[in-house]
Amino acid sequence: MFEHPELYEDYEVPIYCDNLLQNLPEELLNKYGFEQYIYLIIGRKESSLGLHIDSFCTQGWLGVISGSKRFVLLSPDQQKFVYDGQVDAFKPDLEKFPLYANAKPVEFLLNSGEILYIPSMWWHQAENLENSIALGFNTVNEWNLEMVLDAASEANIIIGNLLGLFLEFPWLIRFIEKPILAVK
Repeated sequence: MFEHPELYEDYEVPIYCDNLLQNLPEELLNKYGFEQYIYLIIGRKESSLGLHIDSFCTQGWLGVISGSKRFVLLSPDQQKFVYDGQVDAFKPDLEKFPLYANAKPVEFLLNSGEILYIPSMWWHQAENLENSIALGFNTVNEWNLEMVLDAASEANIIIGNLLGLFLEFPWLIRFIEKPILAVK
């Protein structure tokens, strides 16, 4: 999307997914590990993305452009049952992961033209029921900003602190030298 900004004209971000990351330059996001917050996901029938939570506690939405997907969502209070995402939520091996039997997953289908909102810290897994194309977007806004900054600080104290400063005071970006930001 960064290489083809004209694609932004083809969709509109839902109001509840306002994204503070859009206010920051691409070079800064790349340098500090936030380079991938917009995804074009193309998958063949029966392919799957394993159980996970989105990085840095971001929240997001996923819109299916074509095809259909089966989804499982688990709320943050189900953390103790998912074995850090090692379990396959569609075919759980209860001998290897016995606590998953106590989990309360929400399973549903997402079809072409439908959009799914995934809150921060919710575990999710997707499986393509047919060849599929989807657009995903991870966001940082007033609802999850504190969690994102905490997660970024845990990963790297400098990244977390700088990101927090730039999000709170976007005008600080102009004081960063371009050559520093251009390093990839």
